[in-house]
Amino acid sequence: MEILKKSGTKYYALAALLAIVYFVIIAVNTFNVPENDDFGMLKFINDWINASSFSERFDILFVGKGIGYHTLLPMKIILLISYYVFGVINLSFLIFISNLFLIGIVLMLIVFAVRSITVVPSTTPIISLLVTALILNGQNFETSVWAMVGLCNVGTLLWILLAIFFTLRKNLSLFYIGILFSIITVFSNGNGLFILPILVIALLFQKRKRDTLIFAILVGLAVVSYILLNNGTFYSNFQTVDASSYLERFSIQSIIAFFTFIGCSAYISASTSYIAIAIGIVIVATYLYLLFTGKFKNNLFLFSFFSFMILTAMGVAINRDSQGMADARFRIYGSMFLAIEAVYIIENIKRSKTFDIALVCMAVLFNISSTLLCYQRVDKLSENKKASTYLLKRTNKGAVANLGGEDAKIEMLKIAMFNNASKSGFFKMPEIPIPVSAPVSCGSGCADVTSATNDDVVNNTIECGIDTVLDDKDNVAIRGWAYSKTMSMPFTDIYLQLYNDSSCYEFPTMYQIRPDIIPDRDKKQCGFFVLISKSDIPADSYFVGIKIRKRFLIPIKSSTQTVRTQIICPISH
Repeated sequence: MEILKKSGTKYYALAALLAIVYFVIIAVNTFNVPENDDFGMLKFINDWINASSFSERFDILFVGKGIGYHTLLPMKIILLISYYVFGVINLSFLIFISNLFLIGIVLMLIVFAVRSITVVPSTTPIISLLVTALILNGQNFETSVWAMVGLCNVGTLLWILLAIFFTLRKNLSLFYIGILFSIITVFSNGNGLFILPILVIALLFQKRKRDTLIFAILVGLAVVSYILLNNGTFYSNFQTVDASSYLERFSIQSIIAFFTFIGCSAYISASTSYIAIAIGIVIVATYLYLLFTGKFKNNLFLFSFFSFMILTAMGVAINRDSQGMADARFRIYGSMFLAIEAVYIIENIKRSKTFDIALVCMAVLFNISSTLLCYQRVDKLSENKKASTYLLKRTNKGAVANLGGEDAKIEMLKIAMFNNASKSGFFKMPEIPIPVSAPVSCGSGCADVTSATNDDVVNNTIECGIDTVLDDKDNVAIRGWAYSKTMSMPFTDIYLQLYNDSSCYEFPTMYQIRPDIIPDRDKKQCGFFVLISKSDIPADSYFVGIKIRKRFLIPIKSSTQTVRTQIICPISH
C-alpha cells in the first residue's frame, strides 16, 4: 500500500508539472489583442452600452446579434460580468477564463471516471495523469490563446460534460441541475442542440420514462426558443438546402475531415492527414465495437458523451470544406476522445504494472511531442498579433490580427469595432514591443544569394510581393507575402533579404495570415512583417529576396527555397 501511495504521488506531481508547463506557455503567448471573431465581442459590449431600451438589450443578449448568428448566451454573460466588474474588456483575462474551462474538463473527466464507473483506488492517480496529459497539450494552443474560440467551444464542451454527468444521475435534484446545464448547452453554441436527442436516448436506456418526458419537454422548449430567437436561422439553413446539395456536402471529403478531426488536429501538411485519418478510424471503430457488443450498457456517460462528440463533429464537418475548421474547433475534440479511450482501457482491460507504465509513458510522450510541435504554431500566432498591432497603430488599415487578410469591407468593419471600443473606453490596445530584426550578413553582392539557393529551385517556385514599406525615423517596416508552390506554409519561416551589388543582408520576419493572397489552408500563412533598424545597414537601394525554410524536416534540397526579385527597397538615413 505504501508503494502505491508513493507511486500515486509521482503521478499527481507529473500531472501538475504538465499543467504548469501548459499554462506558462499560454501566459507567455497571450495578448490583449482581438483576433477575427474577437471583434464581435467588442461590438457586443459596444451595442449593449449604447442600447436605449429593454427590447434592444433583450435582442442583443438572447438573439443572434452583437457577435454573430449564434446566440452564445453563456459567453455574453461572461463578457457582461467581466465588463461590469472591471469596467474594461481584457482579452487576456477572458483567455485565462477559457483555459479554466479546460481545467474544468480535466476535472470532470476524472470525476466521471471515479463516480460513473467502478474504479480501483490505485488507478485514480494513473487516470488523473492520463487525462491531464491528453487534454492539456499543444493540440489546444491555437484554441486556447483565442478568446472567442476558447470561451465558445471549450466552454460548450464543459457545459456538455456537466449536463450529461448530472442528467444521468438518478438523484432528482442532480437531474434538474443536469437539465439546467443542458439548456445552457443549447444556448451556448448551435452544436449544443445535439444534447436533446442524445440524452433522451440515454435516459430511455436507463428506463426512466418520467424523467425522459420531463427532460424532453424542458430542453425541447429551449431548442425551440433557440431556433425562434434566431429567426429560424438553424432551421432555415437545412430547409434551403436541396437534397443534391446536401449529398454533395456529405461527401467523401467531409467524412475524411470527420476522421481527421477525431484522430489528430496537429496539422503540419497534407501528408500527415493520412496518419490522423488512420487514428480517427481506429478510435471510432473501437467505440462502435464496444457499443454494439453491449460494453456501454452499464456506462451511459461514456455512451452519451461519445455519441454527442461524434454527431457534433460530423454535423460541423459536413458543413465545411475539407479540414477548414480543424484549427479552431476540433483540437480539443481529438484530445477528449483519446482521454476517454485511455480511461476505458484502464478500467476494462486486464493490465499489469508494466502495461500501466507503458500507457502512461505513451500519454506523456504524446503530450510532450504535441506541445513541442505546436509551440511553433502558437508562437507564430503571437508574432501575428504583434505585427498587426504595430501596423494598425501605424497606418489604421487592416484588421488587427488578420491585417489585409479578408475582404476590405470586413476589414473596415473590424476597424470600426476597434475604434468604437477605444472611444467608449472599455477596450484599449496594449503597447506591444515589436522586436527589431537583426541582420545576418550574406556576404558581398548577390552571388552569395545564388549559391545559397538549391540547385533544383528556380525563381518561379516562390510567389511573393511587397505590400508596404513604412519609412520611420529610425526604422523601416516592410510588409509582404510569399509562399512556395511546392511546399505547405504551416511550420515554415520566411526570411527577407536585402541585396545589391556590394552587400547582402538577411532578416527573420514575423508571421501573418493572408487568406486575401491565397485562401488555401496550406498557403494562407504566407504573410510576413519585418522591422529593420536603419543603423544596422548602410543607406542605399536594395533588391528584395525571399527565403522560405521548412521546419522539422531533415535538411534536404526541398526544405529551403530562395528567390531573387526585382522589387527595389530604398533605405535612407
